[in-house]
Amino acid sequence: YNGKELLENGPQLQIWRGATDNDGIKAWSGQDSKPLGRWRAAGFENVTVSCQSASAKRNKDGSVTLSFESTGESKGGKVRHSHRYTILGSGEIIAENDFRCDKSLPDLPRLGVTLALQPEFEDLQWFGRGPHESYNDRKRGAAVGLYKGTVSDQYVDYVVPQEHGNKTDVRWLELTGSGKPTVRFSATERLLEASASHY
Repeated sequence: YNGKELLENGPQLQIWRGATDNDGIKAWSGQDSKPLGRWRAAGFENVTVSCQSASAKRNKDGSVTLSFESTGESKGGKVRHSHRYTILGSGEIIAENDFRCDKSLPDLPRLGVTLALQPEFEDLQWFGRGPHESYNDRKRGAAVGLYKGTVSDQYVDYVVPQEHGNKTDVRWLELTGSGKPTVRFSATERLLEASASHY
């Protein structure tokens, strides 16, 4: 944007997240049957993502569509990720993601994409559940509204470091940095789950 890179990397397939104590107690024995044990046995911490194909085309309306096929491979199986980005003249980017998971895979800790913005994007605002973190299985105590804070504020200092700062039922989420434009992620067909973290 104006000659400056906003992204450090991504978007890229992501099936891992910081494990919670409910997933399994880290560094304890006897955890193999718990979700964390199954995920580690399937190699989800060390998924290798490779791009299978990439293409670009200019559309009749002047927009450009970039299409990618990638595969995330672990000991437990593969996740095939098709992602398409249509870049409009307005600066908007329409992102479409499709995931196909091998039936051999156990339940996944996460299924989505991750990307890294430049570290100056510290200011956060979202329309969704808040103001504290919320998850699909515990969100009733977080009311839908307009909230703001910082990315640093999203960190929860749990005794054992784990997943933190997730937002559910997100309509849109914005990140802004000093001297940077605002980057907004908006839901279109369904509500999002999203988080912003320095980790």
